[in-house]
Amino acid sequence: MRRFLQVVLLALVLEASGVGAVDFCAKGGIGAANGAVAHAEPPGSPPGPDPVGGMGGTGLTAALGPGEEAALVGTITRFGSVCVNGEHVRYRSDTPTALDGVPDTPRSLQLGQVVRLHVRHDGGELVARRIDVVDAVVGPVTERDEAGRWFAVMGRRVFLGPHTMFGNAGPAVPEIGARIAASGIPRANGHLVTTRVQGAGPTMPSFVSGMLTELDGRLLEVEGVAVRLSAGAVPPDLEVGTQVSVRGTWSGDVLDADEIVLDPLFNSDVAPVLVSVEGYLDRCVGPGGHAIGGLAVSLPGEIAPAVWLGRRVIGAGRPVTGGGLVLESLRPSPLDDVGELASDASADRPVRICQPLVVVPAVSP
Repeated sequence: MRRFLQVVLLALVLEASGVGAVDFCAKGGIGAANGAVAHAEPPGSPPGPDPVGGMGGTGLTAALGPGEEAALVGTITRFGSVCVNGEHVRYRSDTPTALDGVPDTPRSLQLGQVVRLHVRHDGGELVARRIDVVDAVVGPVTERDEAGRWFAVMGRRVFLGPHTMFGNAGPAVPEIGARIAASGIPRANGHLVTTRVQGAGPTMPSFVSGMLTELDGRLLEVEGVAVRLSAGAVPPDLEVGTQVSVRGTWSGDVLDADEIVLDPLFNSDVAPVLVSVEGYLDRCVGPGGHAIGGLAVSLPGEIAPAVWLGRRVIGAGRPVTGGGLVLESLRPSPLDDVGELASDASADRPVRICQPLVVVPAVSP
């Protein structure tokens, strides 16, 4: 018994000190702070492709020099401090944080949320300089199908999946009219299998992020959500196939936009040396011909695109002139649902634009 207690105590000390953090963060599924796994792939699922490159295996810390900065886009899978894309990132209670563009604090971070982190290599660890939580959609439920395990928020369909975490919304398909915040990364065919469903308060702005699928003057559509722009609010680079985020007020049949921005972006006064991004590998129009989560990527020669297309992956690499990302490693995401591979974009879905990495000046909340 004494030996057992010594082993347990040592494990707790190692975890608190960050030793072994990469292994802890790299576990499959979404787990609580004690490392419990909420979901494991069923026996007999086809194996994922083998990882390519070393950066994904050794972690960003080993690839960064002291003081250098990196950016991550991915799902929070564990806390301690926070695990995103298999990387252990520490943050402070006063780390600048925003929720869908609105100032917030790190205390609101939840498992299953999709975040953008700007981090610095500091003393052998990754330390967050800024945290941006980006929901897929926030607003009232407009449709529901309990048998099919899906619901729609302002017209955007949200599917409940094996990795879905539930906040105060309860572990069920929400009722019509309930205000919901859904986090997740859409597949190449546009289907959003959420990783977190959370009740949204009445003062929380309505919001949608994703591909712009229709554009007609001031009227547009983002992933099934009808959006109406005010006069002069159309960004100069707005076109079908680009990634956008829209915040505004839902009028019952359209989202009246207060703000629309191009994505993906990072709020920082320093461009990242390395970028790690989680998303589905998809074809796109433009340099490189491929994108992960809407971000244009160039695949090394040893990566066979056909093996990875439609898979939920984590790609890491270095930004280049023009905004693309040259991958140095590629591996399956721990949330890759190999039992339900995403198909290529359907014929009625626009082809994604190979969108460059955008870095904008940081605005402190």
